[in-house]
Amino acid sequence: MAGKLSIRELARRSETPLPTIRHYLRLGVLPDASASDGGFDRTHVRALRLVRAIRAERRMPLGDIAAILPDLLRLDPRAARSPRTWDEVARARLDPARLPKVRITRAAVRAFARYGYAAVSMEQVAREAGAAKGSLYRHFRSKDALFVEAAHAVARDAVEALRRAIAAGARTRADLVRALAEGIGERGSILLDLASAATRQRSRRERAARSVLAWLAREVDAALPPHTRGSGREIVGSALAWLIASLAEPPAG
Repeated sequence: MAGKLSIRELARRSETPLPTIRHYLRLGVLPDASASDGGFDRTHVRALRLVRAIRAERRMPLGDIAAILPDLLRLDPRAARSPRTWDEVARARLDPARLPKVRITRAAVRAFARYGYAAVSMEQVAREAGAAKGSLYRHFRSKDALFVEAAHAVARDAVEALRRAIAAGARTRADLVRALAEGIGERGSILLDLASAATRQRSRRERAARSVLAWLAREVDAALPPHTRGSGREIVGSALAWLIASLAEPPAG
């Protein structure tokens, strides 16, 4: 049939070794040739090129690639080649904890919360995440960028905790402040460090710090009950003050 390719022609056009193609077929990474009336076609060529690109850029396991590849093949070819698209499809299809960027971010949150920005190295985060140091730089160009993403992760979790508290009946300003502060919890040192960076003019992190805190204030404001809408900044400021005050409490026992 016109347009159908043999496996050898597929290997030539996709620049993929025959043993690799057979391995992918056994694992179910590639679409079954029987779905193409018994032969390979341009879809298989696209699929192999995408697999190669994702493996090179994201080091994603083949099982995860198999899960997202059908969605990518349904997209416009240009969009499907975008690493941002891969990440978006993976977030929708996979358990978030399995995504490399998510694992790295969570490891960074733990490290920065425990030791502080200055004491944490990229090597330390890589060990915490069980990843190679090079994989960190595929997702984050610098320690500053990783720290900002860790702060965003803490902020997102805090907003979700606030929404849950509101859904459970929290309405007073004191309850809202407490819910947000408790949502931040022991990771508050990250946001406090971020707030400190936002006050230092010409700091490398100043603009990013202000952006994260402004985002947090907007999201908090959007989540608030109607009678408190418009007080997002004050709620965030009070929650950070609550966290600082908690540090002054004498240790138990």
